[in-house]
Amino acid sequence: MNAKTNFIFVILIIASPILLAQNLVPNPSFEDTISCPVYNSNLTDCAEWYSPIGTTPDYFNSCGIGDVGVPNNFNGYQLPRTGNAYCGMYVGNPGLDWLEYIQVQLKNPMIIGNTYEFKMYVNLADKSKYTTDAIGALFSAFPVMPFSSIIIQTPQVLNTPGNFITDNHGWTLIKQTFIADSVYKYVTIGNFFSYVNTSLLITGFNSPRPPYFYIDDVSLVPVNLLCLGDSISLVSEGDSLFAWAESSNPGIIISNDTILKVSPVVNTTYYDYSNNLTTEFIVYVYDNVNLGNDTILCSGIVLPFDVTTPNTTYLWSDGSNNPTFDITESGTYWVEATNSCGISSDTINVIYNSFPLELGNDTTLCLGQNIVLDATTSNASYLWSNGSINAQLTVTTTGIFWVHATTNTGCGIDSIQINYQYPLPTSFLGQDTALCDGEILIIDAFVANGNYNWSNGETNSVISITEEGKYWVSLNNHCITATDTIEVDFKTTPFFELGNDTTICKDRELILSVETYTGAFIYWNNFSTKNTYIVTNAGKYWATARLGDCDFRDTINVSYRDECLILFVPNVFTPNADGINDVFTVKVIGSKDYTMSIFNRWGTLVYTSQNNNEIGWDGRQLTGKESENGVYFWIINGMTEEGQNFQRKGEIHLFK
Repeated sequence: MNAKTNFIFVILIIASPILLAQNLVPNPSFEDTISCPVYNSNLTDCAEWYSPIGTTPDYFNSCGIGDVGVPNNFNGYQLPRTGNAYCGMYVGNPGLDWLEYIQVQLKNPMIIGNTYEFKMYVNLADKSKYTTDAIGALFSAFPVMPFSSIIIQTPQVLNTPGNFITDNHGWTLIKQTFIADSVYKYVTIGNFFSYVNTSLLITGFNSPRPPYFYIDDVSLVPVNLLCLGDSISLVSEGDSLFAWAESSNPGIIISNDTILKVSPVVNTTYYDYSNNLTTEFIVYVYDNVNLGNDTILCSGIVLPFDVTTPNTTYLWSDGSNNPTFDITESGTYWVEATNSCGISSDTINVIYNSFPLELGNDTTLCLGQNIVLDATTSNASYLWSNGSINAQLTVTTTGIFWVHATTNTGCGIDSIQINYQYPLPTSFLGQDTALCDGEILIIDAFVANGNYNWSNGETNSVISITEEGKYWVSLNNHCITATDTIEVDFKTTPFFELGNDTTICKDRELILSVETYTGAFIYWNNFSTKNTYIVTNAGKYWATARLGDCDFRDTINVSYRDECLILFVPNVFTPNADGINDVFTVKVIGSKDYTMSIFNRWGTLVYTSQNNNEIGWDGRQLTGKESENGVYFWIINGMTEEGQNFQRKGEIHLFK
């Protein structure tokens, strides 16, 4: 059995400088069970945790069997980070807003204005065709309610964009510190973006499944400052075999007492080894703000500062109040930091002065070649990207190499990218593949300074494939010549149409139908799997058809109007050829077919139209004679969209 790890930040209590550890997340590594899992979609077997909406995350435990065991289960092989259990969930679904989440009530409510650190460890399941960077933690004062199959909110903790979870062996730490702005009582873990806004990355694993993450060792601990020079007593979590160590040398025991009194001068983690547990006490020390030594920089170089300390306010020389500050020009800069420990300040003088330095253009070398980069400058000292301090650097590997040359009066900086052309693999275009109809396969056969001859006549490095067939390329550059072929097939995509967005009258039904290939599996936004869907309320409706590995989705917006038949008829028009209100036209909503007739006051028919498809009445009678000023009467006869006959009457005033 693996030893468990607990986490805690120091809370400095002036009246009683004794610290007891507490993780606000109950059952943080999912060890406590209600019963050993037997089937998947079984989070109810795990104590404290549950699914907040109608989707079905999973619980895995070494006492489970078959699909929900540990380390083997239906989504692959994975050892727990600690202990014997973990949870799992789908965190992305191409073309479908259907995600899984886990939620738990905290041991104690969070305190407004206090700083907390959240941690969790995630792992990409072996059978995930895709992975994503969209994973985070949402804190709320109330449980998230099951209004839909996805939660679209802004989480307080969010994985760094672009940090795709790709490790399917070890565990990836996601950690973030934040200040509570409400009395939060619940934490929910999952993806809080729609599928449109979720970034996906193909893993290369041989599986058709969406991205699936395992979750283990979740913690939420309060963070507070310890002023430099103060001390605090750490109280062991155990009841025997006490042993303490610190992060600078975790293998050396510094005390065997129950209580360890510490007064660190830098941020330090203390480890409490007792009862086969490891409890971490992380002590944050507030020190005087330090901007470093005065410096000379090259033009274009940004000198960034980050003096972030929890519960601290800042004042910079330009009047700004952020904890971060970027310097881009010469000058004298200072900052004041104020918190419960007092006020500290520091000043730095920065001079920008550059001289030209040129390493040459980026280049590609053939295997076995090298290049000498020369940055020789009179009376200069040098620092290269690999740590060398010589004026010259011999390069024999691929990479970006930079040099910083400094004199008493200024500096110069330049970089160069060196690539090596290695022999291409036998199948550098990739394996033969099959796509879904409508997909595009983009193949890039790029080599530096390459010449390309594709089977379809293209001469660029990249081609887009939209039709099945065999595609080959012959390429060469100053180092290599190579040829490869790939065969591309296309599988049937179950296309269909729900129709255009529409408006229907109240109390009416709209039947939506999916007509596609036989054998396609269909599911609607309400999880129905029938071919038809009866709409009785306004809203956005979608259906997905899946045939093998190929999906297609269509969406329709349906709105309702209060009246089944609506007429827009003006009461006056002026056919005097001035371009303003010269033609009398009507608009009828809710009618399949209608005619309009206009009569003068003696009952003579002067105009008639079918569905108002004509330009409209311009005031001329059927004989071509212009009508006189006065009142005219219109009658509209027709049939509603529901098949009922209707007649409407009214009058129109004609003025020239």
